[in-house]
Amino acid sequence: MSPGPLSGVSGATDAQGSSSPGPGVGGARAGAEPLLKQVEGWLRLHLSSLGGRVDLGIFCAGQGVRLDQLASPLLSLEDTASRLVDHLVGHLVGHLAGHPQKGALLRFAAALLYDETLGPAGRERGLFILLDGDGSEAGKGALTGALPRVRPPLFNQRLLRADAFAGRDKELSTLDWAWQEGARVMALTGPPGSGKTALLTHWLEGRGLSDPRRWKDFGVEGLFVWSFAANPDVASFLRAAADYVEGRSLSVEVLSMPSSESRKSSTSLRLLTEDSVRRADLLRLLRALDRTAGHILLILDGLERFQLMPSAEGALPSDRERESPGEIIEPLLRALLCEMSAVDGEAALLCTLDREVPSLLPWRGSGYMPVVVPPLAANDGARLLRLVGVTRGTEADAEQRSSEHQGHALTLDLLGRYLSAYYRGDARAVTGWELPPKDETVRLPEAPTLGRMLKAHVQALTDPLRGLLEICVLLPGQTSLSALSALSQVAREHPPQGGPLAVETVLAPLRGLDAGNLRQRLSDLSRLGLLQLAAPPEGDREALVVDVHPLLRRILYRSWLDARGGRAMVPVGPAAAAEGIDTLPRPQDGAVLDLLEQLVLVALEAGLLGEAYELLSTRMGGYPHLGRNLGEYRRLLGILRILSPVLSTVADGDPVWSRRCARVIAWEAETLMDLGQLDAALAIAQEEEKDIGQPVPGALSWQVEIHLRAGRLRQAAEMAARASHASQSVAARVLCAVQQARAFLLLGETSLSKIFLMEADLLLREQPAATCEWDGLPLRDLVDRERVQVLLRLSAAGPARQLLLRCQASALRDGRGKDLAYLDILFGETARREQDPLDAAQAVHRALTWGSRTGDAEVMVQAGLCHARIRMDAGNLDGAASALGMALPTAEEMGLAIDRVDLLLSRGHLLLRRGDVTAAESDARDALAQATAPGCGYLWGEADGLHLLALSLLAGRPPGRRLAEAASHLTDEVELRDRMLDPRAQDVRWLLSRLSG
Repeated sequence: MSPGPLSGVSGATDAQGSSSPGPGVGGARAGAEPLLKQVEGWLRLHLSSLGGRVDLGIFCAGQGVRLDQLASPLLSLEDTASRLVDHLVGHLVGHLAGHPQKGALLRFAAALLYDETLGPAGRERGLFILLDGDGSEAGKGALTGALPRVRPPLFNQRLLRADAFAGRDKELSTLDWAWQEGARVMALTGPPGSGKTALLTHWLEGRGLSDPRRWKDFGVEGLFVWSFAANPDVASFLRAAADYVEGRSLSVEVLSMPSSESRKSSTSLRLLTEDSVRRADLLRLLRALDRTAGHILLILDGLERFQLMPSAEGALPSDRERESPGEIIEPLLRALLCEMSAVDGEAALLCTLDREVPSLLPWRGSGYMPVVVPPLAANDGARLLRLVGVTRGTEADAEQRSSEHQGHALTLDLLGRYLSAYYRGDARAVTGWELPPKDETVRLPEAPTLGRMLKAHVQALTDPLRGLLEICVLLPGQTSLSALSALSQVAREHPPQGGPLAVETVLAPLRGLDAGNLRQRLSDLSRLGLLQLAAPPEGDREALVVDVHPLLRRILYRSWLDARGGRAMVPVGPAAAAEGIDTLPRPQDGAVLDLLEQLVLVALEAGLLGEAYELLSTRMGGYPHLGRNLGEYRRLLGILRILSPVLSTVADGDPVWSRRCARVIAWEAETLMDLGQLDAALAIAQEEEKDIGQPVPGALSWQVEIHLRAGRLRQAAEMAARASHASQSVAARVLCAVQQARAFLLLGETSLSKIFLMEADLLLREQPAATCEWDGLPLRDLVDRERVQVLLRLSAAGPARQLLLRCQASALRDGRGKDLAYLDILFGETARREQDPLDAAQAVHRALTWGSRTGDAEVMVQAGLCHARIRMDAGNLDGAASALGMALPTAEEMGLAIDRVDLLLSRGHLLLRRGDVTAAESDARDALAQATAPGCGYLWGEADGLHLLALSLLAGRPPGRRLAEAASHLTDEVELRDRMLDPRAQDVRWLLSRLSG
């Protein structure tokens, strides 16, 4: 066989990944350059013809390349392939010259050659001739010999390098000591803005750990970096970390592509539940860490976002304080930390935290080593001021400024840049008391002057810079320069006035900016310390990212809301962190929501799907905020109807996008359920789940809910049982237990309903209070609310009121408007039974207001039913008829079968009081037919229907035959109520005794 194109450049690869020239060759680069040009030309000519966009996206994901981030799914396949090649070519510099992470083009082509999906078409078009000569195993060996075999660093999220760093000698020494002692979990602990990330990056760079060529000096085999501040998705982290440690990500082993059978197996695993997949990835990661022969260092920055905080803006509610402050509320991350602390191994983990984690304390001093990051000493604070441009004034002046700001690193950095920019770097120019007054809406006990310092910065900015900073704050996470350029392009294309998107209200600061001007303005903001610009590790200047410190983002975003008169709701509890939701305040006013909705639509028009999804889920709060809290169902549905089809085009084969798409589908289905469109909700979930190959969160649970509302009680009970058996998490099992309790209660199995509620109680008791939520809804409140239903069925209004008061306090604290409406209905029914008509009427009025404003069908129907009962008790029969006349057609239109039975029975009693016996008897028989229909079995409705029918018969004429039929119905009713443990059976027995007497 004649030498292939790579035979002249393949040389030995040393431990650091650098390659020496092959024999007879003057240097690796000299032989590589022609080949690189040939490969690039072949890819530009043929890549778009090898397969569809989905196949190409799946293949790229296996190579560590996010195709969706490189090109909008709205682009043609040819343009997408061209952008992909441009990206690969941008990583060529330094190939085979000591930079193993940069041979992207050749690695991509080599993996493409042996891929089962795209490889055959590539080989037909001559790729094997270009790379191997004949595609033989020998040629494959020559090819892989030319590629670096060392596992490169994987910077999934970028740790931004600190421009200025001062002091911290003690902390650096402690970190060195912990490393040398073999600590497996090292934690930098300190309040936000104290400089933990700067200390971490300084330690990595100072010890050479950020350079793969120096890993051998420290016995390090790999370095994995993840910033939860930039990407809080735990599932993505676990998968990426497991892939990296196993050697699958960005390494030559990727040439051994998984077979189609293994890919099917992986997909079937993903179809179980998202929680089971995350657990499987955690187990895979731990096993890989246990098997690794060399030292792998995991860097987890921003882990404090998953810690339970006792105070500050999102104060810990009193009923969740069973969990110790500082605990990691994400169970899988806590399990990772505990396992690594307790088990000996070669791997180590370095993370940043706000405070110590209580569950790690048993291993403190052995496997767990915390390193406290205190405020800067006065002299170190003065040094930091000097480094950022404060060159005038004495050392005493600089130390005085440091003391005024209590040595808070982020505040001092901003102060130094402020003095340098506006006061020629004079430390005497601005004292602490001369700063603008404190904003009372932002409380930062660990950094009391940061808000004032930031306010001074913002006031000094020009309008264009201030507007650009606001856009960077609104966009979640780390924003790429290309994304801002795309938004700028949309802003230029839309006219300044009018237009369907009203872009001028959101993107006015970007209008008229080209890429150069945009980068210049961002650089100006970066010099002021208000944001940071950084390139990825590969050094691609076109891939610059914009990052705003989380603490600054919180203050600036709150100021943005306040400037627009927007009332803010701060999310509390663990759901925000556990689901990866940003913990910034949620807007409540329509004007602010309009602006954010416009920004979502603009991002979609610019092809920024990730940004559009994050804006909806984090800034607007997704369904938990827009739906459950605010009842903005129609607004949310309008956005989802635009976003969901686009997400579906990129979801196939990509686990991250599949999860996002599944979440959007779940939100759409729940929104349709709230609007009463039960069949549409069911159809969407069932069809879309098949398309994306990903379980929709809570799909089985809200299918159970649909069956309950539609009166298919038997089917609901069976499906809830299946869902419980398939559940992989405690929260899911609690939810299934509550739904089983509700189904059996309606079926008349009161004892069985109580047993399932006891099961839910036991499950909640075994778990930390902080983890027992479902999509932002505390499960304890859900269990208590179901217990209220049981108590009301059993005529125990007093205990029901006590539970309701507790649930209402929780819902008011969290601002859950939808739950408050349901609780108001229950409270109205409770107060009615306690003969408190004023409280009952006020509570039901609040629920009706919510239902009419939001269009929540079930709330309007159930509140209308309760309202009619209250008016009937008060003797206002016309008012009761009006309430029933509005609620009953809605229930029939929406298919709310159980509510329809109760409404028919109430209307029958109303007709009976008006003397229309025939119509009352007709309603009773209709209700009985619905309650006893096959598959329904609504025993309470059957008993109430028998009672109404008996009363109608007794009120009719002639009394003879009707008396016997009424007595028969009452006898059947007594039997049913005894079976249901209903105390009202005694009243029916008394009536029977009167009839027989």
